[in-house]
Amino acid sequence: MELRCRHSSIFPSMVIMIHILWIHHCDLLYRLLLIFLFIRLMPEAYYKGAPDVQCLYMTPKHGFQPQIEPPSIEFVSPKGLNKTTDSESLPHIDVVLKSSTGMFKGFFIRAEAYGVTKGERKGIGKWWVNDTGVQYLHCFGAIQSSITHTGNVFALNEVRATWSPPLDYEGTIVFRATVVQDFKTYWKDISSDLVTFIRIPSSPQHKLRSPRKNMEENDAHTQLRETSTTTLKSTPSLSTQNQTGRQKLKISGYPFSWLGEGDSGSRSTDPIDFLLFSYLCSFIIFIIISNLY
Repeated sequence: MELRCRHSSIFPSMVIMIHILWIHHCDLLYRLLLIFLFIRLMPEAYYKGAPDVQCLYMTPKHGFQPQIEPPSIEFVSPKGLNKTTDSESLPHIDVVLKSSTGMFKGFFIRAEAYGVTKGERKGIGKWWVNDTGVQYLHCFGAIQSSITHTGNVFALNEVRATWSPPLDYEGTIVFRATVVQDFKTYWKDISSDLVTFIRIPSSPQHKLRSPRKNMEENDAHTQLRETSTTTLKSTPSLSTQNQTGRQKLKISGYPFSWLGEGDSGSRSTDPIDFLLFSYLCSFIIFIIISNLY
């Protein structure tokens, strides 16, 4: 929540220009005009969201101290969660930050490992939002590790987002927020309830199946093998060969061969044999037509 203005590129130039003109003794009217422009172009604390440089301490550089009294803004979700999951799943947590009394104009939210000192706090996990008033921050090179407001929002009373922990994460986390009500008024270290992740090993697939399910699958495999054996025995004058990783079936008595149904389940012809067969058919047709005329 650093001061950011709509005319951020003009702001430094205005400061330098005012300083130079003041030194050169501008007349009073011109001074008043420059002072008015300077105040009008002062940055607004909540226009474009917190910059990446605020990722460490989550403190807006407004020149004011955070409020001491408890805020009317709190995390209404999550509340007292213990997430027990296996190592292959990735739980999602719905996070809601809400004001019970009024509106606020800026915010910075992230998830942190619980118990880490202030100087070492970093956002962990990844955020997901579908609100135009919320944008991601990629703090310390971690993609979508924090969220803040955008320039499209001028007042709101709640923030909703979804957070996912790192894969195979185990430990306790806390959601922490800084909220700006106006230029002078903001709160730091608004914390959620603790969320603990306990990872358990994935159970082998066969242990999750009932004995009845295993018996049904075994019967199905047995019937499939019997059907395949009967089909192969009833096929006349076919001999199989394994060629280039596919099953090649030769039909005796013909000068060409067909590639049987392979892994893809499609039938195709051997290019050379098919070409010879085509030439033979063409020659026979040519002889027949010649005899007719």
